[in-house]
Amino acid sequence: MRGILHRIFSRSEKQPATDRSTEAELLNSIGVAALENVGRDGVPVLLYVERIEGGLDYCLRYSEADSPYFQGVQTDNILGTALWRLDEFVTLQPPDRRWSAMEYFIESGEIDVKFSYDPIDEDIPFWERTPPIIEKYFPGKIPVKT
Repeated sequence: MRGILHRIFSRSEKQPATDRSTEAELLNSIGVAALENVGRDGVPVLLYVERIEGGLDYCLRYSEADSPYFQGVQTDNILGTALWRLDEFVTLQPPDRRWSAMEYFIESGEIDVKFSYDPIDEDIPFWERTPPIIEKYFPGKIPVKT
């Protein structure tokens, strides 16, 4: 699975080279951990993360191409630790580079990472904020009923 993660796109040309390198290493470790948690090759994987007051909220989802469903994955400490390391890195950045949400999508060996800097409305529960994000990556698919 490690060979799948071959490209991380830099988000800012203003960012010093050492910061870009550190960020790329952190994002790569998150991608590897996410794929290991999913445990399937060749399926699209979405990791959605929000930096909130006092911590992180995140979910990991994937879907088989021919399935009308997407599935959630229970994550392990390796992914959680990788996310906390990224959060620590982001916290040390200047305020204008501290993102509030990250969409990390892996499909067909390609990685697409998007950051949002918009404030998170924490009055709305995380489970109510995530459906539009999941729909964007898995259009028309519904959650697996367990």
